[in-house]
Amino acid sequence: MMRLTFGAIGLGLLLMGAFVGAQAPPAAGGQAGARQGGGPPAPPPTNLQVLPKDWSREQVLVVMRQFNAALGVTCTHCHVFTKAGDPMNDFATDVKPQKNMARAMMRMTAGLQPTVQQAVNKTAETATRVSCAMCHRGAVTPVVPPPPAPAPAAGAPAAAEPPAGAGRGN
Repeated sequence: MMRLTFGAIGLGLLLMGAFVGAQAPPAAGGQAGARQGGGPPAPPPTNLQVLPKDWSREQVLVVMRQFNAALGVTCTHCHVFTKAGDPMNDFATDVKPQKNMARAMMRMTAGLQPTVQQAVNKTAETATRVSCAMCHRGAVTPVVPPPPAPAPAAGAPAAAEPPAGAGRGN
């Protein structure tokens, strides 16, 4: 069940929309996972704690690109990344607290999916999926607009106009 839930999260993120890539896709005609220039394929991802452990690098990158778009960040926000091909890059390390925050948020949205489905009386396939972009909208910290002013009650008198000359200092 847990694997199905996280697979559904990945599928939902995959279907979310526009991809903002922090890394280039494999070269056309090249082997998936092969490095540019014909080098050996990139190693599979490690230290996956929320995403399925058997996912390929390409599957993980699709989700990471969704994070890029939803939060307006690059890989360096959560990962130790200096530059492409640098041996000091360490995507597996947990030294940045943002990475664990992302994991917590993924678990939170996964937990919300069944609640939303039940609340709107729809199936997993037809209910709108909760996603990072729903709240973040391209910002690391969601900006919540102030609530709208309450509408006047039906039949209530309209606000009185100020008397002529009011506010002019007379």
